[in-house]
Formats: sequence, structure tokens, C-alpha cells
Amino acid sequence: MDEEYALVEPFPSDDLQFALGVEWAAFRQKLLTGEPFSGFVTTVGLPGLVAMCERHNRFCESYLWPDPQLKGDWSMLIVGGEK
Repeated sequence: MDEEYALVEPFPSDDLQFALGVEWAAFRQKLLTGEPFSGFVTTVGLPGLVAMCERHNRFCESYLWPDPQLKGDWSMLIVGGEK
């Protein structure tokens, strides 16, 4: 039986490590599909996500995204296919 799990609602927490763990898990789920994708990630978590892409031999590019509407320090991360 194939089942999918995903974050359904935001979980209010000021703990940075918790937030990075949630971001990491959601990102890894997308990465394991093998499909290209893109999205906003926290800039503080960016190095770990780029390293994960490298471990999975996936191409990735990132750009700082200084958008005041996002209310924080975000980057756009673009993940392609295998290198």
C-alpha cells in the first residue's frame, strides 16, 4: 500500500532546530521523488539543503530572495535532475 505523508498545518514554535527539521523533512520528501522542483527555503537552513542535494547527486542553485512580503530571510532553491 502506497501512502503519502505531508505537513498539513503549521506548528507554531519558536525553536529554530524544530523549524529546520520540519523544513528538512519536507525538502527530503520532494528530493526523493527524483523530479525537479523549486521553492522558498530559510536562508539559515540553505547550506544543509544544498549538501543534501549534493549527497543525492542532484543539481541545485540558490538565490537570496529579499522580498519584504515574506517577512524573513529566505532563499529560492531550484533543484534539477541528477548531475
